[in-house]
Amino acid sequence: MGKRLLKLTSPMMKGDDVKEFQTLVNAKGYSPGKIDGVYGNNSVSACKAFQKASGLSVDGMCGDRTWAALEGRRTLKKTSPLMSGADVKEFQTKVREKGFDAGAIDGKYGDKCVAACQAFQGAMGLSIDGICGKNTWAALDSDGKPSLEKPHSAHFKLEEWRCNDGQDVPVQYYGNLQRLMDKLEELRAYIGNKPITIASGYRSPEYNEMLRKKDPNGVAKNSQHLYATAADIKVAGMKPSEVQKAADKIFADGGMGKYSSFTHVDVRGHRARW
Repeated sequence: MGKRLLKLTSPMMKGDDVKEFQTLVNAKGYSPGKIDGVYGNNSVSACKAFQKASGLSVDGMCGDRTWAALEGRRTLKKTSPLMSGADVKEFQTKVREKGFDAGAIDGKYGDKCVAACQAFQGAMGLSIDGICGKNTWAALDSDGKPSLEKPHSAHFKLEEWRCNDGQDVPVQYYGNLQRLMDKLEELRAYIGNKPITIASGYRSPEYNEMLRKKDPNGVAKNSQHLYATAADIKVAGMKPSEVQKAADKIFADGGMGKYSSFTHVDVRGHRARW
């Protein structure tokens, strides 16, 4: 049997389920006033604020969907006003433990949380969107950590991904780069072991922003290059269109971009083409 639908009535609804609601919503960062088991105006206001931040219908009534959101973790994303609460603090704590800075543990999901989420997702091979959903929560809960082993393969070296501003690939992205190297080895074998030149590898945030100022429409703000999941490549003796045809097959579950003088490939975790 499900929980009651809590709403403002006369006389007011009372009971342990109201106390449970008040305790849960308070833990999420929305004060219902005194936790007294009475569903009054303060409880309604807290319910509405929580519903709005959680993307639910805002009616001030705690029904099945609101109960489910209160009892579980929300999908965290940047909103206006910012999402706030205990689950945001939990995200901030967990992502910091994994080695990614989300700023102060203040329970507010702002720009620093989004950036930390994106960096963590990239390092763990997840889709990079800055939204902490089911898969990102699972990765945060797991014992898994980004690989700290220096990436290597038969035909590629870590130094080839050094940013043009001189910054090396951050250690937390080593796992990403290893996956990319492995895919590039597959591509090299597929095209008859022709040498592949890395025209552009890792980009530091500063270097990527500099490129964006020069070409805001051509350089992505959340570029895969930021996470060492991408490379712009050239192959001597092959036209870019020929490389692109081969890359389309090898990087079936990643990104592939067609350009006149090079080919972009990445291991973002889902198919993307442009």
